[in-house]
Amino acid sequence: MVKFLHGNLKYGIFPTVRDIPYEENSATAEQKEEIISEDTSSSSLKEKNDVDFASEKSKTFDIPVSNELLEYRDEANRPWYKFFDELEYSTTTQQRKQSKWSWFGPFQTKEEKWTVIKLDLTLAVVSMFAYWSKYLDAVNLNNAYVSGMSDKLNLKGSDLTDIQNITTVGTIIFQVPFLFFLDRIPLVPYLVVVEIIWSFATLGAGFSQNAAQLKACRFILGMMESNSYLAYQYLIGGFYPTSMSTTRSAIYYVGQAAGSLSSGFLMARIKKDLSGVNGHEGWQWNFFIDCILGIVIAIIAFYTLPGNSPDKISSLWLSDNDVKNIRKYNPGYKSKVVDSKNLLTLKSWKKLFGGYKVYLCMFYTALCWVSSNASSGSYLLWLKSLKRYSVVQLNNLSVIPAGVFFGLLATAAIWSDVFHSKYQAVILSQILNMYGNIILSIWDVSEGLKKSAFYLQMAGWMSAPPVYMQLAAISKHDITERAQILVVSNVFAQAWMAATNKLNWDSSEAPKYPKGFPFCASIAGILGAFSVIFMYYQKKYDKENARANGIVLYNSKTGENYPINKEDI
Repeated sequence: MVKFLHGNLKYGIFPTVRDIPYEENSATAEQKEEIISEDTSSSSLKEKNDVDFASEKSKTFDIPVSNELLEYRDEANRPWYKFFDELEYSTTTQQRKQSKWSWFGPFQTKEEKWTVIKLDLTLAVVSMFAYWSKYLDAVNLNNAYVSGMSDKLNLKGSDLTDIQNITTVGTIIFQVPFLFFLDRIPLVPYLVVVEIIWSFATLGAGFSQNAAQLKACRFILGMMESNSYLAYQYLIGGFYPTSMSTTRSAIYYVGQAAGSLSSGFLMARIKKDLSGVNGHEGWQWNFFIDCILGIVIAIIAFYTLPGNSPDKISSLWLSDNDVKNIRKYNPGYKSKVVDSKNLLTLKSWKKLFGGYKVYLCMFYTALCWVSSNASSGSYLLWLKSLKRYSVVQLNNLSVIPAGVFFGLLATAAIWSDVFHSKYQAVILSQILNMYGNIILSIWDVSEGLKKSAFYLQMAGWMSAPPVYMQLAAISKHDITERAQILVVSNVFAQAWMAATNKLNWDSSEAPKYPKGFPFCASIAGILGAFSVIFMYYQKKYDKENARANGIVLYNSKTGENYPINKEDI
């Protein structure tokens, strides 16, 4: 099978970084280089724009004809509704005509589509399984809590909240250091090691005898999650063209829904069949099985993940022609490779915190992270408080919100890519999120209405794929800044989540959470409104970089940037 997928095994049976020569259409490359790298300094533009437009207008202007490389766009009489067009300054008219949504994006031939399939299997799907195993462990904490762990470890009061927060603390502490050697290490073996350490920490959680031991294991899990999340986001952003990245990011987040969905079924089955086997309770066996699954995924990842970037391919499953196809339709991948030397300079950090983008992104990301009540375990704790369900029934019922989340994720991804509007997908998610949390804030409603609200408890996280793609879009021409924004925003969001969890989701107040549900309802409204504000600044950035996006802007009424002739462009 390996030979069939790869074409041949000239590189052996173990992943090896391959030196594959570049093939580039020199004429096209020169044209693009000439256009993109023309001198557009402010002084030269000022000299051309200071020409008396009144006198020039008496001449015959020859506006160059738009072509596949540049589009000349007149801003005069721009309709007001264009404000809501997210791609106005980032995508040319011709690109829009050619960018009708397709799973294969710009890959058209049979061979190219086969490349996409293999890349999806080796990166998007494998990353989804990796996230699945991690979120399975995270959700299993809540399932284990209502399945006997709280009694066995004598957990009381806010112990569950503290254990949840210690995982976040581990993620926060180790996320920033990892950024500085992200591009200096071979990511594939590193991710394999991370997965194995994660698995054994999960095994340790199953053997824990008290809250302190469990907290130590969860702290290690947080450390490993910080590295894994960043690495997979880095790989998806580096291997896929921008037009395909939101859908693949959504596949990655499917792992979150799958983890929640499978956790309940797995816990219910284990509780029924393995409880008491070899002296271990069902919740312990749950962690033991999670460990085995993690190790299996680590082995699969070692043989399938494509490598650090299209420059450094090591996967057995991608042939040389596959690599050339990836490079062909993702010409900007070189700019997606982080240079840690730049990250270490004080100048780059001064530039970051001296601008407005990092603060926008920090606030936007934080809103996204704290918008859902799902991590509190509120739904399970409410079901347990009814005292009418067995442990097996509790775990079976726990999968319903995760099943709904599958549909929500698909809706967000399709809306973002088909309608080319990420901010609208965010607004849609928060309308659903606000509905659910308002109902739960009222609390004294019918049981059916309350269930419908709990079923939508993961709607807040439905916004994650479009939000993270917006974060990438607002700094896409500066990879150092993009990497810095991603990490700083994540650290800020997780720190805020840890603080608000303790304040709003103290398990001693379960299941009503009088502060938690109103907080999430308020955050949903703020996040929906802020998505429009963020879109405005994203478009401002795109307009400033319109030339790099293939668009030359001018105004025939005011004469601003008016192209007198082609030589002046």
